[in-house]
Amino acid sequence: MKQECLNKCEFQCFDNGIFSCMYYNCVLTNYTQNDKVIIERCNECIDESLVGSDTKEEDLAKIKKSIGWLGDIFYSFKDDFENILTEAYRSIKKLEHQHEDTRISTDSRNDNGKTDIQSE
Repeated sequence: MKQECLNKCEFQCFDNGIFSCMYYNCVLTNYTQNDKVIIERCNECIDESLVGSDTKEEDLAKIKKSIGWLGDIFYSFKDDFENILTEAYRSIKKLEHQHEDTRISTDSRNDNGKTDIQSE
């Protein structure tokens, strides 16, 4: 069964005899019950739970969905951050090894520009 649209929803508009949802850009169906016009929520609104019937259950669903999005963003950022740090660490280790090789090569030369082995 369809759910009734939130009373005075800020995205609901009535123009030329048609109820529309400006948030999802769709036409809303409606019917009359006891001389009252009932406007039904669109499926996107129900599925996304962003605009709704203003119940505690829906508020909890909105909070849960927001926390899920926040978690997704955090773990995506964490993974990207970890990858960048790993690449930086690899570059540092490479430069350290190159520097160590250069230092060993330089330390093994004496004042005449010969290696210790050549000077003997």
